[in-house]
Amino acid sequence: MQDHPTPPGEPARGDDTPTNRTSDSLEWAAGAPRPEQHPSSDTTSQGPFTTCLKLPYSRYPRDPDIRVIQPTNWFDWVLRPWTAFRSEPEINPGEQLVVIDPDIHTIVTHEHLAQAHRDRVDLRNAKRSLKEKLGECDKIREHWQAAVNELSDLKSSKQIFMVDDAEITAKWKQLQYSIKNLTRAYLKATIPSKQLTAGQSELLESVNPLYQAFISTKGQVHLLFQSLVWMHIHRGIFSNPTVVWGRKIPAAINALFAAKNSMFYSCTLNTFTLLSIILVPEKEYHEWRAHTNEILQQCHGIDIETQTRLSHEMYSTISQFIPRVLLSYSTHVGIIQRSMAGIINKAIELAVIFNQSRCVYEVKMVAHGERFSPRTMEYNEEYNTPGVDLMISAGLIKYGNSKGEDYDQRLVLVKSLVCPFVADDGESLDEESSGSSCDEEMDEE
Repeated sequence: MQDHPTPPGEPARGDDTPTNRTSDSLEWAAGAPRPEQHPSSDTTSQGPFTTCLKLPYSRYPRDPDIRVIQPTNWFDWVLRPWTAFRSEPEINPGEQLVVIDPDIHTIVTHEHLAQAHRDRVDLRNAKRSLKEKLGECDKIREHWQAAVNELSDLKSSKQIFMVDDAEITAKWKQLQYSIKNLTRAYLKATIPSKQLTAGQSELLESVNPLYQAFISTKGQVHLLFQSLVWMHIHRGIFSNPTVVWGRKIPAAINALFAAKNSMFYSCTLNTFTLLSIILVPEKEYHEWRAHTNEILQQCHGIDIETQTRLSHEMYSTISQFIPRVLLSYSTHVGIIQRSMAGIINKAIELAVIFNQSRCVYEVKMVAHGERFSPRTMEYNEEYNTPGVDLMISAGLIKYGNSKGEDYDQRLVLVKSLVCPFVADDGESLDEESSGSSCDEEMDEE
């Protein structure tokens, strides 16, 4: 038998070297001519990897360094799992096997092919995800453009939040009547001073220093508690109307309003940071304030948690002065709670109008001992006294108009209702000019 030249990259073997190969190799066919081989000088780059090229058919002997390309027809794919046990793959007559030449061939392992397949799958998935995200982006862009167009239409039409003086006066009167009805129905009984605790006495004293005289005089008790209710809603709502949006609204807005409305600007870091807005003309400031509050009202709305909290605080403050006999009936308790919730809702409704209007509204509270002013105050009855002992209900004053003009002009929409202390039984104070009984007013509410 003719000697076999040693393939490149393998150790030389003699005549007695066995010709047995593994199942992946092929033997020379007996008597078949052997192709001439030209080993490459670069033997370090050669290895056990082989590849196949599809060339025209030619009869070549089997060689251990040559692998066979399996046919790719449908019959082969069906039978391949059942023929995997064959140790010697057959040569397709339509394929030519060529020895690997490192100078012109590139060896690719199965791991690289598998990784390339995974990369193609990942790329296809990424393209699909990108297409979906682009679709979502287009929808968001359409909504954004619609919002911009709507804002442009509002600016071009110059829509202004208009407030009618008669309407807001009527709402203020409704609030006054609700407070009066509540106090006349459940807070009209006299209270001995000895029955008051230290906390209750301190609370009533903050309302009026003459509280002991009022709560012990028949017909004037409910007047003191009307003043207490007004003080409560003024501190909780009217002094800071933006509270209706809850506690999540940035504190910078409240700080800005406080700094702008204060008489002296404090030299703090907050006022320095807001200096560019505080020093703007008054008309531009109120236009910005009204527009900002209108956006907050449309986007956020009234905070239900704050609304409920204010109702509970008012009930806990006022109910401690209601007689225990009335609180022992669930029917009375339900009526009282609904009445207080209605008062809070009316006050919040007015606060929303204050926020969105370009006018500046001031709730006129009158302190004990303040000199009577006929322009902003009125007595519930005719008295010849220059001083004020008790404020029964607060007044409402407006500065400017809805067009953002004439902020130096003041208009008293509702005067503060005040009274002096009367030492007698005070029956005249209890019978006011409304003419309707307490029970009828409570039913109407």
